[in-house]
Amino acid sequence: TDHQNSTFPGLPNEGPERNESASLPSMQRRDLSSPGGQNATAPNIRGNSSSARQNVTPSDTPTHSYTFQDDSASDGDGSTYLLVAGAWAGQWQVLVIPLLDYQNLTYFGLRRPLGPQMTHCQAPVNCTNVGGMAISGDILYLVLHQSNGIVVAKVDLTLLSDQKAVVLANAELEDTTGAVVDAFRVDAFISAAFLALHTQGQPSIVYKLSLSTMLPYGVVRMLSRGGSQEVVSSMDMDPVLRRLYVLSSVGQQPMVITLLLYAVVSVTPPMADVQGGTTIVITGEGLVDSGQMQCYFTGGIETPATWLNETSIMCATPSSNSTSEGCEGEALEVSLSSGLKTRNNVKLRRIPTPTVISVAPSRGQFDVPQAVTLTGYGFGQSPCLTCRFWHSD
Repeated sequence: TDHQNSTFPGLPNEGPERNESASLPSMQRRDLSSPGGQNATAPNIRGNSSSARQNVTPSDTPTHSYTFQDDSASDGDGSTYLLVAGAWAGQWQVLVIPLLDYQNLTYFGLRRPLGPQMTHCQAPVNCTNVGGMAISGDILYLVLHQSNGIVVAKVDLTLLSDQKAVVLANAELEDTTGAVVDAFRVDAFISAAFLALHTQGQPSIVYKLSLSTMLPYGVVRMLSRGGSQEVVSSMDMDPVLRRLYVLSSVGQQPMVITLLLYAVVSVTPPMADVQGGTTIVITGEGLVDSGQMQCYFTGGIETPATWLNETSIMCATPSSNSTSEGCEGEALEVSLSSGLKTRNNVKLRRIPTPTVISVAPSRGQFDVPQAVTLTGYGFGQSPCLTCRFWHSD
């Protein structure tokens, strides 16, 4: 295609690949809506209001559902809950349904205990609808529509058995006025969430959010093609290959865009001898031991990589016919599987082989520390800069 280089600029993932010919593993939508768009009712479900049966009006939109297993119960017997989110009576709501007695279900809402804690959903800019929801462990992540834009929140569910919940963080995304939520996914492995939004007449934008602050630190913008816009329909993750599959469309034409869930952040040392054989450690995020890891160097040269942990891999540099132009160096990328590699553009500088011409002083006492000055060429500032001393009997 004409746009294979979509990026997550900023920290730390600046360059996942785009691959519109990739296969699509099971894309699962977790939507809950009334069949045929008709008015839905909830018979046999009793809420904590005066009405035993709650009718959902045409303006109400129960659009997201998740089950949550509470393993924090003191008796060790955790409960299972069904969480249904959307809009009720013009306000956002998350209904919690304990799955205890299927013949006589009850429920309670989270908007009342959470409302005072949601600093970005206070009048006069109330939140009106839940546009996205995800659960990871005991944490509920919400995406809310608000008159000024989009609000994201992180909620602790460990007190759910007491019909309580605690907002750990909430933030308002800048420049999202009029935006509509397309899809929302959480990747606990790298403590990040991916949120796709679009405004009318514009292509979707996929934000990368920190799960600790709920603030964005990366973005991928979909494209405009003629008079049509790429609009995201859904997203799904492959935890083994560390890929985020984005189902998008232009007009009536669907396409799958592949974004990588791993990245290169830095390389140590930042320079390597052109003769090759320098062992370098690449620091990144989302790295898994795939057994197919490769390091990619200038000119398309690749070498096998060794997995150290989820943030580090190691590889040896190949030989090079030339040194780096300037002081920045050339891009070093990694791949966990064949065909897709990062495009983070982290630089590795290739330098001439260091050569020592003279040493001053040329001698000293064997039992007294002695500072020496080396003269030569091919030297460079590096945290790994060392001198090696030899002796012979």
